[in-house]
Amino acid sequence: QANHLKVKMEWVWLFVAMLLADKIVFLSEAYRQEIAQKLSLVYRSKKIAVIPNGLDLELYKPAQPAANNKTIVIGMQSRLVRIKDHITLLEAFSLLLKSGETIDRNMILKIAGAGDYYQALVDKASALELGSAVEFTGMLNEKELVKFLGLLDIYVHASLGETMSTAIMQAMAFGLPVIASDVMGINNMIEDGVTGILVPVKNAERLAEAIQLLVNNTALSHKLALNAFNFASANYSNRKMFENYKMLFIN
Repeated sequence: QANHLKVKMEWVWLFVAMLLADKIVFLSEAYRQEIAQKLSLVYRSKKIAVIPNGLDLELYKPAQPAANNKTIVIGMQSRLVRIKDHITLLEAFSLLLKSGETIDRNMILKIAGAGDYYQALVDKASALELGSAVEFTGMLNEKELVKFLGLLDIYVHASLGETMSTAIMQAMAFGLPVIASDVMGINNMIEDGVTGILVPVKNAERLAEAIQLLVNNTALSHKLALNAFNFASANYSNRKMFENYKMLFIN
């Protein structure tokens, strides 16, 4: 759980873990630094390792371009829960469809995942009169998820906070241009304007503008996608993760 979203009991369990665990692994250096400050009384650097999660880069890799270039497919995959920000994504998509500015192709938004916010999101899409332009795919297994990512032109991840987003890692490894919320757990994964675009949280207008920018500027979209792929290839390998964990057990 992102630190700024932790409830009291989550902090209690982390405090206990700091006292009792032999080793504690954090997914990013930024997360480790936050914990070192917040739990300084029980923080022991000898117990700590920073090991990012990894992916099977033979499975998550760029797909062949879709044959249909008349439709722009935007997607997000995550749990449908309170700490994600699908509401802003739906509002941004509505603004895009209703703006009529330079959008000369059909646009579809695909939302993958399941959770207790499902009905609220369906109701929101209905209230915005998005109709068949929005598709809720439900929970996807890994084979279905790979196919889902292969259908996308742009990946959007609207969230209130993350630890280390596996969904963004997968999108980057797929060579997709990524637009995401500028929050802890994301802004230490994406360099704005280099490996993706960061937008202020809960800002539908800015999110809509970022999507429209990538739709209209294919050169920028391709540059971000290539940079994201190269970054994922260098940093998100499950083999690299395995070697780091192996050293953790050896030492």
